[in-house]
Parts: sequence; structure tokens; C-alpha cells
Amino acid sequence: MSQNVIKKEFDDIIYELQKEVHDWFVECFSPKHGPSVLEIQSSPEIRDIRFYEEVTELMQAGTISREKAHEIVDYVFNRAKGDIKQEVAGTMISLLSLCSCRGIDLLEETKKELSILYGKIDRIRGRQKDKPQPELR
Repeated sequence: MSQNVIKKEFDDIIYELQKEVHDWFVECFSPKHGPSVLEIQSSPEIRDIRFYEEVTELMQAGTISREKAHEIVDYVFNRAKGDIKQEVAGTMISLLSLCSCRGIDLLEETKKELSILYGKIDRIRGRQKDKPQPELR
């Protein structure tokens, strides 16, 4: 299989996955549930908070203790701020490597989770007010 065919297949998978997640996101936080819900939930700061929450839960489910997590936070925040696009790419590579070493099929698990999330949309909407929120300006 050529490198171009592999790249095309990978691109198609990532595109479809990102589209599926976007469709779920819009369904979950659509304007019919309040004029500002989609706008607030679409803010980069809210998405950063939710992603950080999920990463923390992933590490807690793995081998990272609270103490180690705080050590890592201090290490990262004592360094220069990175470029968001490069950090997203690094995050994806790290996540794929983590899944590989743990024998996790990322695509399969993501599809399962999306299916579960579609069944919990009302619950997800209801829990948002209890989660950490950004400083709204």
C-alpha cells in the first residue's frame, strides 16, 4: 500500500470522525435549548476546560496520581506557551501511542462513546451548570 493511499484513508477517517463529533456537539448544544448554549459551549475556553477535564480523567483511570498530575502541571506551566496547532498534533500522536501501548482501538472506542453520548444528551446539558466555567467577559 502506498504512502498516498494510507494518507488518504487516514484523512478520510479523521474527517468523518471530526464531522460525527461536530454533529453530536451541535445536536447536544443546539440553539433550541437556549440562545447562548451553543455559543457558550463552542467557546475555545470552554472546549479547553472540557478537554482538560477528560485528559485528567484519562490519566486518573491510568497510572497518574494526583501528586504526579500536579507535578506535570507545574512542569508544563513553567515552560513557554506552545503553538496550539502543534500541540493538537502532539496530543493526537501521544493519544494514539497511549492507545497502541494499552491495546485500545481508538476509532472503535470513540464510536462506542459517541453512541452512548447521543443517548445522554439531556443529562449532559443538565450537568453543564455544575462544571467549571470560564470567566465570561
